[in-house]
Amino acid sequence: MFTGRHYAAAVADTWASELGILSKGQPVMITTLRKVPHGTNGGVSVLGLVASTIGGMLIGAVSAFGLPLCASQDITHQQLFLVAWSGVMGLLGSLVRLFE
Repeated sequence: MFTGRHYAAAVADTWASELGILSKGQPVMITTLRKVPHGTNGGVSVLGLVASTIGGMLIGAVSAFGLPLCASQDITHQQLFLVAWSGVMGLLGSLVRLFE
């Protein structure tokens, strides 16, 4: 169905990095939950996680926009699922990227 999960993860990771650093709160290390300085690898903020999810959902929304062009598709349910699933995959993809 949707083969753009890697696009969702790439956009989510970029948005998390670029927008998460603007967070006013101090990020926490994903593995220890201790506060770390801004820009530390493995540090996450609420703003970064939200940006990550929205970035993934954007890719899903763009993909869902083209779904009506495919024949024999249950458009409404698949479009909503695609946007939600892309958000989840974007968030997970950006978090997995932290452990590389």
